[in-house]
Amino acid sequence: MDLSLAVLERAMFHSDNVYEIPNMRIVGRVCFTNYPSNTAFRGFGGPQGMIIAENWIQRIAVELKKSPEEIKEINFQGEGSVLHYGQQLLHCTLSQVWNELKISCDFLNACKEVNQFNVNNRWRKHGIAIVPTKFGISFTAKFMNQAGALVHVYTDGTVLVTHGAVEMGQGLHTKVAQIAASAFNIPLSSVFISETSTDKVISDVLLKVYVLFSYLLQTMFSRK
Repeated sequence: MDLSLAVLERAMFHSDNVYEIPNMRIVGRVCFTNYPSNTAFRGFGGPQGMIIAENWIQRIAVELKKSPEEIKEINFQGEGSVLHYGQQLLHCTLSQVWNELKISCDFLNACKEVNQFNVNNRWRKHGIAIVPTKFGISFTAKFMNQAGALVHVYTDGTVLVTHGAVEMGQGLHTKVAQIAASAFNIPLSSVFISETSTDKVISDVLLKVYVLFSYLLQTMFSRK
């Protein structure tokens, strides 16, 4: 299944990363070659687009002899920023998260240690970076923006949620539990997540494939 256009669209959406760029126009083109098309990987074009803006930041920092982090902070988007495709940022916590992360990982001291190591070692070098990310959570193909969950509410006030997504270290179970706790206005400790099982809820991946297949069939028959 070729997803080149969808990956290109997400790369274009993310090409500003998290930086305020008042004048920006992005043009993208998909090129078909004699090689088989690959499907999307995790990130779906987002990281490829962010590299564009991160390269700008790096080159400016080198030219001005400043740290990339300083250039990033000066140009951060904020509450009310309008992106190059028209969306306005609401509830933007970028600066808050950035500052908390720098403190929690002791970033400034870590940078000093890296610089000192590099001064004392001619052949071996260390590097360090902190990179912000703004990642969209939906598909441009709107029919793919769907999922399923089975929710059991028990008389003792607890809730059991079975969803169709795959937990692979990204904290998905925790996020689903937080959503359920917020929706029912109950403590997070009262929400339990069942192991993903297709006998309860169809896999989100299979659901999207099924919907896409149905859409393609409908399109084919409508053209005849």
